[in-house]
Amino acid sequence: GSVIMGVLFTNNESVSVRDANIKFERCYMYQINLGAQVAGTTVLSSSNNTRIARCSFPPNSSNSGFYSINGQPWTVNGITYYPNNCQIENSIINGINSIRNSTFNNNIFTNNGFSGTDGLICKNNILLGVFGLGPASNTFQNNISTGNTLPAGNGNVNGANSSLLFITGTSSRDKKYELAPASPARSAGVDGVDCGIFGGATPYILSGIPPYPVITDLQVSGTGSTTVPLNITISAKSNN
Repeated sequence: GSVIMGVLFTNNESVSVRDANIKFERCYMYQINLGAQVAGTTVLSSSNNTRIARCSFPPNSSNSGFYSINGQPWTVNGITYYPNNCQIENSIINGINSIRNSTFNNNIFTNNGFSGTDGLICKNNILLGVFGLGPASNTFQNNISTGNTLPAGNGNVNGANSSLLFITGTSSRDKKYELAPASPARSAGVDGVDCGIFGGATPYILSGIPPYPVITDLQVSGTGSTTVPLNITISAKSNN
């Protein structure tokens, strides 16, 4: 039931989850491992129901076996179990591995793909490159790929021109994925939402800023008393 929000994980360290119902939101992480705590033949806890929303993972094109979200299956009484019922949305991802029966909506996949997966539902994502999509049991709907690997039909689009998808003129690791005014990803998602991290009900927030108001300007007249009021002018900004 814990929520980790607005955290920058440094030094390329991996984060391990061994309990259920953990949520990461607006974080910058190198890699997250989803597994379980097992004692003999007893599963003490597992990473099922993990939610990752509005997070950013760095690309790792130099390592073809690297996955941002990495499942670590556990075996009990000869049966292997995988992290499942996870929800990953509006995040920048470098591929996923060994995740089952989960949803991936409005993400951007920068490298690699779907290894060891099964029963995934993937909607409104943008795939930058050519990589495996896993077995036919994975469902892809209204996704856009710059390669040619998405299954035909179901609103999927292959061969998108990457130079037309996003805005230009910025090297920011997350702002560069804002859609261009005439991007083919606009209104291309399910029910007419934008594909990519800035579409859907929970759009990505630049720089992982937590959803709390911040004071942007504070002006105070000086000193005050019971007879002379203290005049204060405050300007604030919402980060929802």
